Amino acid sequence: MTKSVSLFRLVLVVALVVGSIQAGKAAIDSVQASVVQHQTALAQAAK
Repeated sequence: MTKSVSLFRLVLVVALVVGSIQAGKAAIDSVQASVVQHQTALAQAAK
């Protein structure tokens, strides 16, 4: 019983970590995309 509970907790923690990493990656991607758009807009305005 205790083994399965600790295993379940381990799986839960791993799932949480993976989920938060994916969410973080998505957030970073969106930030990078907006920065790139901003830079292109600046470059076009400078021309």
